[in-house]
Amino acid sequence: MKTYALAALLGLAFTAQAQAVQTLDLATGTAGGDVLATSTSLFMTTALNADDDNGINFNLSGGMPLMAGGDLETVAGHPAGEYDIDLFDNSGSMATEGSVYVLKNVVINAGDTLSFAWTFYTNEPEMGGMKDAAYFSVLNHFTTVLANAADGITGDAGLSGYRAATSGSFNYTFTSAGSYDLVFAVVDTDDSITSSALMINDATITPVPEAETYALMLAGLGLVGLMVKRSKRRFH
Repeated sequence: MKTYALAALLGLAFTAQAQAVQTLDLATGTAGGDVLATSTSLFMTTALNADDDNGINFNLSGGMPLMAGGDLETVAGHPAGEYDIDLFDNSGSMATEGSVYVLKNVVINAGDTLSFAWTFYTNEPEMGGMKDAAYFSVLNHFTTVLANAADGITGDAGLSGYRAATSGSFNYTFTSAGSYDLVFAVVDTDDSITSSALMINDATITPVPEAETYALMLAGLGLVGLMVKRSKRRFH
C-alpha cells in the first residue's frame, strides 16, 4: 500500500512540475518613449508634457514619445506604418507618436499559451475623439489591436487623471517553437495633444502538457483510485 501511495504521489508531482507556468520578467525588455517597467507590470503613455492635456503632465518617466513612421517602429522592429489604425479599420487614421516595449528572444515551445492582462487608459473625449490605440505584436508574425479610443469608452479609469479606461485579457497559443520578440505599444492617432496609456500585468506562458505528462497524470490518478478502492474493502 505504501508503495502504491508513493508512486501515485510522485506521478501527480511530476505532472504538476511539467505543467509549471512561467512568469515573464517584464523588467528585462527594451523601452522606447515613456515607459515604466517592473518585473510584473508595464505602464506606457503617449504623453510628452503638461501642454498635452490642459496643464496636467501624464508623462511618468521623462522619456519623450517616439515619432511614428520612424523611431517608434524602428525600436519595435516593425515597418513604418505598423501602428496606423487604418490598417485595421480602413478609417484613414494614422499614428503620430507613442511608446513601445520589446521583450526579446522569449523561448516558446509549440502549443505554449501566452497570457496577460491589459488596461487601456485615455483622455480622448467620449464622443468625437481621436483613435489612440494600444497594440500587441509577435514580431514578424502578427500585430493585433488591444483597444482604441473610438467613441464610447466610458469605463471608470480607476487611475487619477485619466478620463476613462477599458480592460481585458489576451491569450495566444503558439503553433511553432522558436525564439520570439513580444512587442507592446500605445500610440496617439491623428494628433499629439491628448494622452492615452497602456498597462500590462501578469504576463505568463503556460506550457502544453506533453504525452509523458498525461501518462504520469493518468498513472497517478489510477493508483489513487486503486488505493481508495482497497481502503473501502478494508472497512467492509
